[in-house]
Amino acid sequence: MNVAMATTPEPDQPQPARRAVVCFVDDRPALIQQTHALYLSLIDSDAQDTDLVAMGPEAALDRLPAGVVKVPQQPAADHPLWKSYRYINSIACMNGEGAGLLNAYTHVLRTDVDTFIMPGWNDFHPETFVWGEGAYSNSNDIRSRLLAISKAFGLTYRGYVNVGSTWYGPTAEVRRVAAVSEMIARHIFTEHFPDGEGAWPDWYQGVTTMYSGDIAVNHCIAEGSRSPVLDSWSTSQASVDQAVHVHCWHTDAMFSKHWFMSGRYDQIDLESIDTSIVANYCLDTSFRSVERLRQRDEQLMVERAPFGITPAGLPHRSG
Repeated sequence: MNVAMATTPEPDQPQPARRAVVCFVDDRPALIQQTHALYLSLIDSDAQDTDLVAMGPEAALDRLPAGVVKVPQQPAADHPLWKSYRYINSIACMNGEGAGLLNAYTHVLRTDVDTFIMPGWNDFHPETFVWGEGAYSNSNDIRSRLLAISKAFGLTYRGYVNVGSTWYGPTAEVRRVAAVSEMIARHIFTEHFPDGEGAWPDWYQGVTTMYSGDIAVNHCIAEGSRSPVLDSWSTSQASVDQAVHVHCWHTDAMFSKHWFMSGRYDQIDLESIDTSIVANYCLDTSFRSVERLRQRDEQLMVERAPFGITPAGLPHRSG
């Protein structure tokens, strides 16, 4: 596997400003396709100071573009404790095997693969740790539980609410938040759901990492805030030039990643849409990513033909 490496400055030299968009990529075709789209969006933004760093199993990383910085990791969710709870991977990866490579960057954006970087990223330089939008703290009962867990661990709780899954800040701060979040997630997942997984939108095991991230950010970040330009909706009709970071929320409006994966956009004439609009850009970039993934898989098939190995199935545009 071709693993791109970031360069670490000598200790006595000033560290140049260098940023990374960091995600964990599970070995699932849809997630690999979404990572291709994320990478294309970063290329389109012409962000000269930013790398895409992807962590995950080698089988997934092999199918990504050569320009991605790749950190092979065993998914944390493979441990029996997590019962295949895949969301823990995006937290545990930040301090897992090979994650020390992140120290070569001054700032990181920890995010999910179903996101896009927009041109506004080039002017996005907040002075403090910031996060995107969350939607898990829906009642006083949930907030009381989070506060009680914080107190039980002797942690500070500053009152930040609905901390999103996307974080941006100095690398050391983001990694520290991830470490605390992983510890708290283990406690919540194993100790707070003895009789089942609960039920959304109430106390629910399925959003354990959102709860643990909330507690970790509240404890670790003395000065921080939610950024309105992180986790923007992929349904936005705004100009791409006004956007920084777009997330594919669960929706039936365009652009929906679920509609895309099910082929419900296949008959759209891509030549007729205005890709300067966020929703349309997400659609166009997703289709472009399918072709890029197909090309990468064809390359892998040529390389592996003597061994009889072929990649898993691809999403595709019919017709």
